[in-house]
Amino acid sequence: MLFRARIKASARVGKGAKCNGKKITLDGETGTQLSSRIVSTELDAYLPWEGMAEFLDELGKRYCTMRIMGSATLTLLGVAANHCVGAVISNFSPIDHLAAVIIVSEAGGVVLNEQGKSDLFPVDGGVLCAAKGVATELFEIWSSVKK
Repeated sequence: MLFRARIKASARVGKGAKCNGKKITLDGETGTQLSSRIVSTELDAYLPWEGMAEFLDELGKRYCTMRIMGSATLTLLGVAANHCVGAVISNFSPIDHLAAVIIVSEAGGVVLNEQGKSDLFPVDGGVLCAAKGVATELFEIWSSVKK
């Protein structure tokens, strides 16, 4: 038998986020450290993004579990679904990723551009989504490895 998960996630600015009709919020128990948490990233098309190896090394030094999902949109949505505490992608595309960052934001997450500013629509570069307690640490790692 073939099983297909039917997941419908949505958000409206100022109205919160939902998954299959139920309100979603980021887990308040995520803590303030990346240690022993899951962080996701994604390849830039079919290759690692510049600085990705160093990023993964720094996460490993903090005993993080890392995931590459195969879809940047799912990588970002993993934060809202409490599958990971943070996610970084190197190339934001509004066509592909805008809905995901709005859902993360409305679920209570932090969305930052490459300059560290809250930004749901970065004009260029990548985007970071994270639980509030780990956003600063994750951004520091990301910004330190960008070339």
